[in-house]
Amino acid sequence: MRIATKEKLRRFAGSETAAVAMEYGLIVGSISFAVLAGFGAVNTELTRLLAALAAVFHG
Repeated sequence: MRIATKEKLRRFAGSETAAVAMEYGLIVGSISFAVLAGFGAVNTELTRLLAALAAVFHG
């Protein structure tokens, strides 16, 4: 059982399918990084906006 699994992994790693899976993983990782960086920028601006609104309402 274990030898068959190792052989399957060896064949998968050498196949084009593995390369495509790795490419998709890199794409998803890059998009995730961009989204998280965008959330950081939005969070900063939202905090500033809410602080300004709070200052207006609290006098």
